[in-house]
Amino acid sequence: MRFHGSPGRKSESRSERRNLPARIDGPSDHRDVRIDYHLVSRLDPETWAEG
Repeated sequence: MRFHGSPGRKSESRSERRNLPARIDGPSDHRDVRIDYHLVSRLDPETWAEG
């Protein structure tokens, strides 16, 4: 998943995967997996003031 943010904001995201390969090819079963997704977004004062 990719998150590009929105105008007037600075955003960052990342994910942490456990018990999953970096790339999954085709149908397969995976057990005991975990994906933590972190998203941070804040207003960019310079761009926001222009808006």
